[in-house]
Amino acid sequence: MLEPNTEAGICSICDASIPVGAGHEILFALICTDCHSRGLEPGIMDSVYAIEMALKKKGETLKWYQSADARWMSQCDNALLAIPPGGGKSCTSLVSIKGNPPIVVICPKVAKGVWKREALRWRGWRPGSEYFEVSGKDGFNRWPKPGELYAVNFEILPSPKDMRPYPGTIVIVDEVHRIKNPDNKCTQRARALIAQAVYGGGKAYGLSGTPMLNRPDELFEVLESLGLGKSTFGSLKYFRTLFQARRGRYGVWQYGNPLPEFYDRVKKVMLVRKREDVMKGLPPLTIEDIPVTVDDKTLKVCDEAMAELAKAGLTLEDFVDAASRADEAVAVSTSGARKLVFEKIAAARAALAEAKLPYLIELVRDLEEDEEPTLVFSAHLAAADIIGQREGWGSITGGSGDRTNVENKFQAGELKGVVGTIQAAGVAITLTRATHVVFLDLCWTPALNEQSMYRCHRIGTDHPVFVKRLMSNHALDIRVATLLDRKARLIDKTINGAALGDGEAHPDLAD
Repeated sequence: MLEPNTEAGICSICDASIPVGAGHEILFALICTDCHSRGLEPGIMDSVYAIEMALKKKGETLKWYQSADARWMSQCDNALLAIPPGGGKSCTSLVSIKGNPPIVVICPKVAKGVWKREALRWRGWRPGSEYFEVSGKDGFNRWPKPGELYAVNFEILPSPKDMRPYPGTIVIVDEVHRIKNPDNKCTQRARALIAQAVYGGGKAYGLSGTPMLNRPDELFEVLESLGLGKSTFGSLKYFRTLFQARRGRYGVWQYGNPLPEFYDRVKKVMLVRKREDVMKGLPPLTIEDIPVTVDDKTLKVCDEAMAELAKAGLTLEDFVDAASRADEAVAVSTSGARKLVFEKIAAARAALAEAKLPYLIELVRDLEEDEEPTLVFSAHLAAADIIGQREGWGSITGGSGDRTNVENKFQAGELKGVVGTIQAAGVAITLTRATHVVFLDLCWTPALNEQSMYRCHRIGTDHPVFVKRLMSNHALDIRVATLLDRKARLIDKTINGAALGDGEAHPDLAD
């Protein structure tokens, strides 16, 4: 029952001071008018409120948007949560879960340890809770029991045909954009696990800072992985209709401005927070392109690759699109003449990266002399091989086994810098001590490039961050960067169009 408060106090949700008569009492708890306006009705707040109270006893509190978003998720059967890196997606999803059901977290291999830590932090107060990191050696040979949480990486997902989930099993897919390709074996197994859990009375939550990595169509496939694509839009064809998409030259889809109906539909199943709303008050982030002159031999390799591209009647946009669909494969999965052309472009890009290494080394030396903690990223291993050997540097690549050790040492000030590939070091790691980020080159996926620089520009950053992109004097380098920036703007426009603003609750929670 809702009652005016008769005493002054502190809001149990946001900790705001409440004068007499200025708040409300709900379930014997005092909340301020602002929290009440976000839709915190008794029937909605029960489960999340109980968790918040238990967490407060441990000295843990949620940010206002985490509290509001957890309540929205608790009401959804399936949902997609899109919050920028560092915004607390794991916390929000764990707090939203009622009771102590079986939980399966599907995530990148490098993030399993993070999830165990987060689970212990946000749900560890529950008696009888147990947390397991499922490895390839152990195998996912049974569904978790009530009170258990399994963290399992995408690569070792089993076929669920011979297993039956416990009723009410919750599946959380971290970096859910990884299961966007319906032809991929991993995607098929993840979708089967999700479908089986939901059929058994459970739920499925997808988490991503970037649910669209390259093209709007990816959002449909991500939603479909959660059982939400067709139920929300009917078909991919209608999704494209709402996006005013059309097939352009060479079969490349081109997208217009989404119609209002697109956002009306997507907001029912996806909750989006803008980075600037979630991370207010962060120091400035400055991006600068540094011109670099490469040798004639490299320029010739690039010229020949561009000539082959034109000869085949293809555009660089075709290549960028194909390469991004191949999930950063150097040799794009295609055939015949197109494969040869694409391989030449990929080889030219690798040559450019190698030619820029002397400039990278010089820049790193200058930053070392100025005692500036630095991150170096590249789509190729060349930078990691060279910079990683410097004294006082840590390296994170696909095969790194001491990822956490490198992160801890850098944050503690024991390392001058960290170098890594964009794919390996751009996720599930916090490097907020860095003042400078240097990109030797960019990967084909604009969202991954952004995720990399947000390793250091996130909650906890207390200083300005400077991003420097080494850009050669060949048109290939410049045009690729231009195309990637254009795709990034489209993604940003689409996602932010569905975003909630500062202090805004989801429409489904509104009074």
